[in-house]
Amino acid sequence: MTAKTITIKLPPKLYSSASKLAQRRKVSLNRLVQESLELLRKSEDSKDFYDSFTLIGNDREESNVSFAAAAQAEVALHERS
Repeated sequence: MTAKTITIKLPPKLYSSASKLAQRRKVSLNRLVQESLELLRKSEDSKDFYDSFTLIGNDREESNVSFAAAAQAEVALHERS
C-alpha cells in the first residue's frame, strides 16, 4: 500500500510538546502522529463494538443467540484438536 501524505497545522504549544514527546520516545514526529492516530482508530473501533453489543443486549429478541450455540461449539472443539 502506498502511504498518503497530509499536511496539518498545529498550534505552537502542541507542536512543541509533540516534538519533545517524539524525542523522548526516540521516534520521528511523523511516527508519533501515525501511532497516535492508530490508537485513536482502535479506541473508536472498540467503542463502536461495545456500543453495538450494548444495543443488542437491550433488545431481548435481538440478544437471543442460542441459534449460534452449535457453531460456537464446533469452533471450540475444532480449536482444541
